[in-house]
Amino acid sequence: MIRRPIALVSLALFVALATLVWFGVQVLARDREALYARYGNERAQGIEEAARGFAADISEIGEDLALAAVLHGGENAQPSERELTAIATIKREYLVMYARNAEGITTRVTALDAPPDATRLADPVLMKMLDVAARQPGVLHASGPLAEQGPGAWWRVFARQPQRGGPTVAVAVDMTFLMSRMRLARGSTLRMVVLDGDGRAAPISDRELASALDRPELRQAREPSRHTIGHDLASRVGLAPTAAVAVSVPLSVSSAERWMLVVVTSTPALQSQERTIVRRVLVGGGLVLVLLVVAAAYVIRNASRAASMRERLRSEKLVTAGQLAAGIAHEIGTPLNVARGRVELALSHLGRDHAEAENHRIVIDQIDRVTRLIQQLLDYVRPAPATMQDVDPVRTMQVVGELLGAQASKKAVSLTVEANEGVPAIRANPDHVQQVLVNLTLNAMDACERGGKVVLRTYAKGTSVVLEVSDNGHGIPEENQARLFDPFFTTKKRGQGTGLGLWVVAQLVRSHDGKIDVESQPGVGTTIRIVWRTA
Repeated sequence: MIRRPIALVSLALFVALATLVWFGVQVLARDREALYARYGNERAQGIEEAARGFAADISEIGEDLALAAVLHGGENAQPSERELTAIATIKREYLVMYARNAEGITTRVTALDAPPDATRLADPVLMKMLDVAARQPGVLHASGPLAEQGPGAWWRVFARQPQRGGPTVAVAVDMTFLMSRMRLARGSTLRMVVLDGDGRAAPISDRELASALDRPELRQAREPSRHTIGHDLASRVGLAPTAAVAVSVPLSVSSAERWMLVVVTSTPALQSQERTIVRRVLVGGGLVLVLLVVAAAYVIRNASRAASMRERLRSEKLVTAGQLAAGIAHEIGTPLNVARGRVELALSHLGRDHAEAENHRIVIDQIDRVTRLIQQLLDYVRPAPATMQDVDPVRTMQVVGELLGAQASKKAVSLTVEANEGVPAIRANPDHVQQVLVNLTLNAMDACERGGKVVLRTYAKGTSVVLEVSDNGHGIPEENQARLFDPFFTTKKRGQGTGLGLWVVAQLVRSHDGKIDVESQPGVGTTIRIVWRTA
């Protein structure tokens, strides 16, 4: 009786648990994204500050070139090596400086600590950049790399002519010194790489990161960007095997060339925070689950108590029926037998063809009906001990079809038996099996209109045998299906049914450890299905 509440509660618990898991995953993902976003923002602030410092160094080169032009005096003044040497000596990144006045006289200075091939690589580019700057005064111009590889790949020439005239000044700059000034705390949790416009990694870059950095969004970004990378890439670059945050910031060298600074930082601190979030989600989910289990236990307990109360009410009805049946049998059983005997005697004297013979037969039928009712009550409340034996379900159905065939014909209802040979025997009391099928078949015929159809069917299913009684009658409303096997419940008109037939069927089936199920639809018909264990 409590199967449906248990199923509903189990379904509710499953849905609640699935919802809880989904919610926990969503919360965890949201909080993880928030943690990584906040961590990335914090890292980005320091990296963007380093990029601004790099841009300031580039701007300072232009200021130094302007200062050199001022120190050389007027437009036609002869540039002096002394001023150029002073500037080149102060700035370690300056390798070679050229200055040219309006008359085309060029002064050349090479820093004392410049590499041996600095002048050779820088000379043609310096001369070219002096010409470029002369055509566009007031603009800081920058060249490309002075060599395809080696240190010269990171040397650039910057040139500028004052807006109001004066010497044009150019300087070859070792950009690795500018990159080394970027204040980024390196260590076991940080890896850095600087890529030029052609995608080459600067000497200060971490080799592992430079070789592993094949993600286009990290190389091609033109605005500050943040990405979360997996533990596999983090492990490849020598970081802890956990998720890491990659921050990309563009470095502006000139209007024609932009570099990229990429910093990858591992997140060991975030792992601890994430574990805290997981614990919170699990604790919260556990509390919710406990509440759900308590609620489910409460529902099941109430359902069990309700079922116990219904069973107790049935027992009370059974006791009442037993007392009533015993009293009726004792009080009117004998007078009814006497009355029936006298009526039969009178009928025998009148003869079967007498005009009053039909009335006497009606009296006998009604007395038999009352007697059967009393006997049914006695049988239902005091059933005889069952004698178990192997029963052939096919033959039993055929016998029931033969017994009720005439009654079916009288009601103009088609009664057929569909049973394949080879259905295994069932372990039961043969009289009880027949009584179950007779009661179900009579009910099915009563539910059919003239021309209706009743089918008895049996077949094997696994280790059990299924007995079915189907009809195409008026069907049973859903609100009545739950009460179908209650004692004294009937949908027939008053005086046409006792409400005990299906209750007895249910009791007999359950006494044999069988299962009974009803499938009905108003206007379509009803199928009552009994699952009986095999012998």
